[in-house]
Amino acid sequence: MAKSKNPPPPAVHVVLDTNVLFTELEDKLLCKEISDLILNDTSALGIDISWHIPDVVRQERRSQMFERAIKLLIPLGKLENLLGHKLNMTPDIVANRVDDAISRQISSHKLHILQVDPNEVDWHDLISRAASREPPFSANGSEKGFKDSIVVESFFQLSSRQPKSNCRVILLSSDELVANAVDARVARTTNAGLAKDIGALKTILNAIASHLSDEAVAKILPRANSLIFTKAEDKSALWFKWELFSKLQIDGIHISKVVYEKGFKTKHRTIDGLQTNFEKKEGQRVYFQTKVTARVEATKDQTITNQTSLIDAIARLNNTIVSKSSADSTNTSLVSGNIYQSDNPMSAAREEIKKNGIIKFDINWSCTLTSRGSLIKPNLESIKHESTKWTDA
Repeated sequence: MAKSKNPPPPAVHVVLDTNVLFTELEDKLLCKEISDLILNDTSALGIDISWHIPDVVRQERRSQMFERAIKLLIPLGKLENLLGHKLNMTPDIVANRVDDAISRQISSHKLHILQVDPNEVDWHDLISRAASREPPFSANGSEKGFKDSIVVESFFQLSSRQPKSNCRVILLSSDELVANAVDARVARTTNAGLAKDIGALKTILNAIASHLSDEAVAKILPRANSLIFTKAEDKSALWFKWELFSKLQIDGIHISKVVYEKGFKTKHRTIDGLQTNFEKKEGQRVYFQTKVTARVEATKDQTITNQTSLIDAIARLNNTIVSKSSADSTNTSLVSGNIYQSDNPMSAAREEIKKNGIIKFDINWSCTLTSRGSLIKPNLESIKHESTKWTDA
């Protein structure tokens, strides 16, 4: 008897909201994690994925990028003063360069700009939601909600134009109000769904590539999470069995000893909640990736000079000279009195500099999935340092 083949995987459409694209860089339409996901991470899955950005999201990102780019003209003006001539950089030129950067990245990532058809929008329902502050409109008094409504409408219009079977349309948005608005309508469709973060999206895509249903993954993931960690008192968890905390290292240096800069001392503060995502299934072996975020603090004591006292002393000296200038000459010797009697203008003080570090790791591991759905024979595959970011405390 011939072995049955898996059916072809469904076509997948992913719609990206602004909150998952945002980056501080003025020349980037997409954050690095989304860019890597599109260009690298999903290429080996063997499924057809189309990536969409609602036009209203593109416009919002353009506004954010331009707002940051225009600030670069301030130091440029200082440079022009130093050089003694104009560099002819204007806001219009900056806007054109932002548009060029967006166009290049839309092309390189093969993004589809998703236009909303106003004729298909139920404006009466939208107005009613706005008036009653129902999701995605905010109930806290802000005017937030209209842009999000257009994102939701764009998503469901795309869903309605796709096949009802063997097709998935997924909105990636971390906005809770958007999620509530989508959840209220997604049950009426057969092909639409929501991912609230990149990890959740990866789990959906990996499940599709592994020919696993959402229901099957929904049963597996809680079991995987309870295997890796439950609570600090449960020493049977893999976190303790594998001594994972001691393995959180960067180039052989434990996170508690990672140096921000020379002279800084580092101490570990907390480990954030572990997030486990489904990666793939090979035979009966299932693979997971657990995201670990470690928070550390780097401190350094330094000596600073109290220059403010010097400035205050000079000001008091000037005031004294002025006030005494009209006094009797026999009293002018008092001008040089105890001007610094209680101040040492160059007195030293101690200051502690603090930096907060966020260090992220990927823990890759696997288990055997039994016919009854149990996870057995866990194995640690690898631990990878993903990123380190330092900010002022």
